[in-house]
Parts: sequence; structure tokens; C-alpha cells
Amino acid sequence: MQVFFEMRAQSVRPISPVRPIRPVRPMHPINLINPQSTKPRISISLMDMKIVVIDGQGGSIGRAIVEKLVAKGLGDSLTCIGTNSTATANMLKGGARQGATGENPVKVACRDADYIVGPIGIVMADSMLGEITPAMANSVGASQAHKILIPVNKCVTVAGVMDMSLNEYIDKAIASLT
Repeated sequence: MQVFFEMRAQSVRPISPVRPIRPVRPMHPINLINPQSTKPRISISLMDMKIVVIDGQGGSIGRAIVEKLVAKGLGDSLTCIGTNSTATANMLKGGARQGATGENPVKVACRDADYIVGPIGIVMADSMLGEITPAMANSVGASQAHKILIPVNKCVTVAGVMDMSLNEYIDKAIASLT
């Protein structure tokens, strides 16, 4: 056992020995199929999941998503991120308990999200009239989270998507989440 001493103006006293640092246990069990994945290998209820809703422009799609998630009782696990303050305010009015605005909140929220929900433009740089920066799109795309994207046919046409109303797409997104 090593003992270190501290020297102060003519007095020498021993300092407690250095203890080894214990490794920190991961919050979720390690996924045996993919050891690099931090995703749990067991089923966890949606109440324990982190759901991130991202929207831009006026935030009306995000607000509709938030309202339906809150109605399902998932408001506590919900974080809304707007690309502008109007979108964030609109989603907060929809019932989200916490929200943030801008590029850095998107980066931070995507790191440990379990689900990311939003219009399809959140994975494309410079979409939504330039509100989605390349860093935002990269953060969403690189996230380990399961992404639930709602097709919006303003700038992009997704082949094979059925012709449905926006509310029907949002209902399908919420159904695939729960």
C-alpha cells in the first residue's frame, strides 16, 4: 500500500491512500448481438424511453405529434426540439414538458434518444427552407435511435408511399411507436 505525504510549513502528515476507481456500470445491459450498441437487449416500457420530436417552420407537425403522444400518456418521456423558436413554442403548447431550440439541442438530444420522430426533412441537410443544418441532419442520421419519419411531399417524393392525409401519417407514426 502506498502512502503519500503532504508538506505544509514544517509539518508532514500522511494523506489517505489512493483508492482504485471502480468501473461505472452501464445503465442498460450490453447488447450481445452488437456489443458496440448501447441499446438494451431487453424490452423496456415506453415510459422509460426518451422520445425526441424535432420540427421546424411553424411546428404544426411537431405539435400534432406531441398532442397525440401526450394523449397516450407519454408526455414525461418527451422532449421537443424546434429549429426555430416558433416551432418550439408551438410544440410546447401541444403539451410537451421540455423543449429547446436550435442546432446544439438537436445534437445533444439525439445522442441518447431511443426514438426520434419528425418530418422526413430532419434527415436531409438544408431542407425545410434551410432550417435543417448539415450538422442537425448528421446528428439525426447518426443517432442509434429508431427514427419514425413522416413523409411530407413538399420537396421530396418518397416512392411507394401511399396517398394519405398528414393526420393519417401522424396516426401511423404514433401507432408504430406504441
